Amino acid sequence: MTQFRILVASYTDEISTLLFDDAKGSLDVVSSVKVGHHPSWITFHPSDRSIIFAGLEQSDGIVVALRFDEEGRGEVIRKTQSGGRDPCSLLATKDELFVANYSSGTLGFIPLEKSAPFISASSSARKLQLAGTGPNKDRQEGSHPHQVVFLDKYNELLVPDLGADHVRRFKKSSDGAWVLHGHIQYELGGGPRHVAYYNGELFTLLELSSRLARHTFPPLPDFPKFVTSTPTMSSPPSPPHDMLAAEILIPEPNSSFPTPYIYLSNRNDPSSEGDILSIFDFTSDASKLELIAEVRTGLKHVRGIFFGGKDDKYLVVGGVNGGGVKVFERVSGGRGLKEVAKNESITAPTGFLWKFATISNDHQELPLAGVRVLELGQLIAGPFAGQLLGQFGAEVIKVEPPKVGDPLRVWRELDIDGTSPWFRSIARNKKSVAIDLRRPEGRELVRELAIKSDVIIENFKPGTLERWQLGPEDLHQRNPSLIFTRVSGYGQTGPWAPRPGYASVCEAESGFRYINGFPDVQSGGLSGPPVRPNISLGDSIAGLHAAFGTVLALLQRQNKLKTNLGATGSTVDVSIVESMLNLMEGIIPEYDRKGKTRGPSGSSVTGIVPTNAYPCLPSPDAPETPCYIVIGANGDTIYKRLMDTIGRSDLTGPEYLQNHHRVKKQVQIEEAISAWTSQHSAEEVIEMMNRAGVPVGRVVTVKEVVENEQIQARGAVQEVLVEKEGGQSWNVKMQGTFPLLDGVDSKPKWAGPDLGFHTDEVLRNNLGLSEDAVSKLRLDGIIG
Repeated sequence: MTQFRILVASYTDEISTLLFDDAKGSLDVVSSVKVGHHPSWITFHPSDRSIIFAGLEQSDGIVVALRFDEEGRGEVIRKTQSGGRDPCSLLATKDELFVANYSSGTLGFIPLEKSAPFISASSSARKLQLAGTGPNKDRQEGSHPHQVVFLDKYNELLVPDLGADHVRRFKKSSDGAWVLHGHIQYELGGGPRHVAYYNGELFTLLELSSRLARHTFPPLPDFPKFVTSTPTMSSPPSPPHDMLAAEILIPEPNSSFPTPYIYLSNRNDPSSEGDILSIFDFTSDASKLELIAEVRTGLKHVRGIFFGGKDDKYLVVGGVNGGGVKVFERVSGGRGLKEVAKNESITAPTGFLWKFATISNDHQELPLAGVRVLELGQLIAGPFAGQLLGQFGAEVIKVEPPKVGDPLRVWRELDIDGTSPWFRSIARNKKSVAIDLRRPEGRELVRELAIKSDVIIENFKPGTLERWQLGPEDLHQRNPSLIFTRVSGYGQTGPWAPRPGYASVCEAESGFRYINGFPDVQSGGLSGPPVRPNISLGDSIAGLHAAFGTVLALLQRQNKLKTNLGATGSTVDVSIVESMLNLMEGIIPEYDRKGKTRGPSGSSVTGIVPTNAYPCLPSPDAPETPCYIVIGANGDTIYKRLMDTIGRSDLTGPEYLQNHHRVKKQVQIEEAISAWTSQHSAEEVIEMMNRAGVPVGRVVTVKEVVENEQIQARGAVQEVLVEKEGGQSWNVKMQGTFPLLDGVDSKPKWAGPDLGFHTDEVLRNNLGLSEDAVSKLRLDGIIG
């Protein structure tokens, strides 16, 4: 359950605060503040969202600064002149507040100070008088600016002028003044009211002709080109009901609503069912504007509309002449709207802001909540990246082949149901969908899922997805914001890109295997085969890089949105070789500058003394089992404490003072430590080292890890329920979620599911397929 506070501007003398509870479907007035005559437009300060600016539509135009607390209670803290009459639109940047003064035909520029209330009572707005008329004698007797839009991408100001049939374009000059650089001309009498920019195009709502126009929109000095226009409704009422088109919005795509649509309001409809909200598809065909839905609101004279909530899930709408305020939920991927809450007590609402959200649980929302990941990988590298993203809130949809699933399901030890416990861990929190990618119909299902996702993770051999027409070039045409995270042995480019590459091979090619083993006394190279850690280290390290790269790409996409560059996606290219190479510390620069080739070093590490594994007395419970502890005393003061503790202060002093001195004495130092530890049990060594402040740890088995008091205290091992059909269930222990984030509960929610457990759910909810359609796909062997 989430509660939202919505601020409501109006044609009264106050701004109200509504509390919207999405679980209860309630919309209640919680407070209101007297502001002055007709506070019809409100906007946030860009860096301090407790500060709201409101324009009072009156003959001596006023701009009001208000401060709102977290409960939505507001107070007026400053007023100043707007630079004209009837301010109807405001826009705040960090330096200026722009005001469109409708009746006077002026554009006001109010300088903003560095701290709240940001505007000064004594400061006067610099104003720019606009000019122009149109053929509509009632509405176009002079210039009427109706909106101010700042395009950060172009550093350009757009001002739709309803009275002159223009959208004016301004650029800031070297002296800080905004200078007119021309305008876009529209049909005579059309009356451009509001515009929306999206991905290199400008969409304009023409109020007086009730049409929606589309232009390409390059930066200055180039000028837009007209593409098309269309009525804003399927059946516009005939005159005198000619004031129809009102507001236009294009919410940015996200994981819940990956396809952008145009939403616009129409007003003064004579129908008893109220005014219409229209939804247009503009991405399917770049030369058209397709009306795909009309929603009757039950409201009269709809003016303001505003998106809010998680992923802009909700649209708040108000009826100036009746009906109050309603909240609609986007459905069918954004192609429809469903009423979920209303409040009929609000009088003449004109504009909205979504201010605060309160989530009713004891923990913060997971940081990747709302991100949808489509996992096409199998085995370890790609799925481990998916595991990490899923642990922190991403919705991970794992696509597996029907009947057999991910091969990891039957790797290593198998549980009582024949499934690997390892798979239950790496597939935690994921939804399993069984789709046959070898079939064209299966690939089409995956294509549709990708269109509705934020991220794809795959670790196929390079070129595989391109052959299936599921590569970036194919999918970015349908979902430009999609992030492609690709894991392979050697990367997507270069002469070795086509080679297959498992972690073991890539560890060898990265140089990692060469430094793992025991050195030959004569050559310093390997004295035999390299020693392999008994895990797929390269896969896991690549998965870490893939998860990290995905988060960076998500941040990059968010930054593009902030600068109006559009939510374009990117490709994260992860090579297992390069991921291992990233762990190789100073090996390459040392080789380059000193000609040194680092070789294997057994249980120590080259050039750092002392840090090694040392023998202890065997445990009485296992007298035949060797026992080792690891001591790391390479810090200069730590080294001295170690040697004093073991009674070898003779190995301290100037000849042992710093690490580079001790490297020359390594054999002598290591023999002294080993001689001492071999006379003590591990418990004795650990007790004395802890007392001396020397880092020490046992070489332990997994049993000892699971039973370790520190591991248990931190919740580093979690028990997760495996649920089976028929009521059978059991718990499986697995690693917890790392790192720990303050206030965030990221415990695993469910163990890796059975194959295809979520197939029907995902195809119905995400793709909107009917039960019959899903059944036919299963009958045809496309899904499992």
